[in-house]
Amino acid sequence: MSEPFVLDDEEQVVGGIAYSANTTDQQGEYINEEDLWAAAKSFARNGNVIRLEHAGRPVACQVLESFVCESACMKSGQQLRKGDWWLSARVDDPGLWKKIKRGDVTGWSLGGSAIQGDSDDE
Repeated sequence: MSEPFVLDDEEQVVGGIAYSANTTDQQGEYINEEDLWAAAKSFARNGNVIRLEHAGRPVACQVLESFVCESACMKSGQQLRKGDWWLSARVDDPGLWKKIKRGDVTGWSLGGSAIQGDSDDE
């Protein structure tokens, strides 16, 4: 999950790091930069569809930005590292916007499938 998540309250824009490459996440999973770039391209090829909680029907959101950082940089007050995937979107679903404002939805979570194996570091 990323902080801050709400970028523009009036325009209902949210954004943050969708996933950080080369970092173990909260579920103990890891993805390298090459595979994260492939996931970002797949997301774009499949229509930039955003789903709530990785399931169900797509929610009404318009992806505004989606990129994997080639080098460290600042974006909307957040320090991004090389390999971070940044995603921002306008939320057009009133129910979802209420959940975001209440703090029930606080960031992006990469959904997908993977083959588990040893990291290159081990």
